[in-house]
Amino acid sequence: MMARLVDPIVADLQTEHADAVRRGAWRARGVLVLGYAGFWTALAIYGTHQSARAIATASGGDWWRTIRAPLAGIAALTLVFAGAPWVTIVRNPSAVRAPLLVWLVPNALTISLPIGLAIGLVVNARRRASARRSNVLVFAVAAGVTLASFVNVAWIMPMGNQAFRVGAAGHPVSRGLNELTLGELAALLEPGAQEPMLLTAPARRLNIATAYHARWALTWAALVLAVFVVGLGRWARRRIVLVLAGVAVSLGYYALVFVGFTLAWQGAWPPAGTWLANGVFAIASIALLATRSMQAASTSD
Repeated sequence: MMARLVDPIVADLQTEHADAVRRGAWRARGVLVLGYAGFWTALAIYGTHQSARAIATASGGDWWRTIRAPLAGIAALTLVFAGAPWVTIVRNPSAVRAPLLVWLVPNALTISLPIGLAIGLVVNARRRASARRSNVLVFAVAAGVTLASFVNVAWIMPMGNQAFRVGAAGHPVSRGLNELTLGELAALLEPGAQEPMLLTAPARRLNIATAYHARWALTWAALVLAVFVVGLGRWARRRIVLVLAGVAVSLGYYALVFVGFTLAWQGAWPPAGTWLANGVFAIASIALLATRSMQAASTSD
């Protein structure tokens, strides 16, 4: 099906480009640009149609097999990241009231959503039977996790952080950068913006920018890691290799997030520091998929 779509477009592009070369270099360049635009538009339409078809024909069992491991990974990591304060409760029950710790779950979800998704997808990689349909479902789930991450970091996490601080203090307290919504952070970055009096302390523009870009980076982490796992799954098939890969992916991404965010807070350009982990995994994903594609092409030849 793909060959019937691509071959005629490439043939027309070659013919029109050869004809345009005889009429002038600039005309040839214009034909080439328009030809590539038409080619990628056709591929996008075809991909959208095939993806919609795969999603529409997927059974409940297909969806469950796709989401159960990521859900387990997200739940387990959320318990790990949100469970640390419970140690304080056990050691010193009067330090903070246990019900307040529920408000820390949104904070834990900022990192457990993308990493838990990646671990779950790695575990599922060995079980995927139909590559095309399973990959479509993987990206559909990743898109859902991305949307959930956005809602969480934009509104729910700031609200949870502030609710925890107010409950722990027993009285209203001023907000910090972690308690501002994404829209409020963006407003503070506007030229001439004045910080509201509700902030706990004056914040440097660098810190505001870092907090803002960090939330966007964590929002898109799920899709970046999903692409990486799809590329990785085409290489590794043994269960032990996939388990080790899942651990390496989670630790590697978390380490890069820590390094990147630390550099940003210490004065590096905020977008570069906060997007470091996503950038590294995006490049690795492209390398995995490109290498696999070249190997498949050489094998078919």
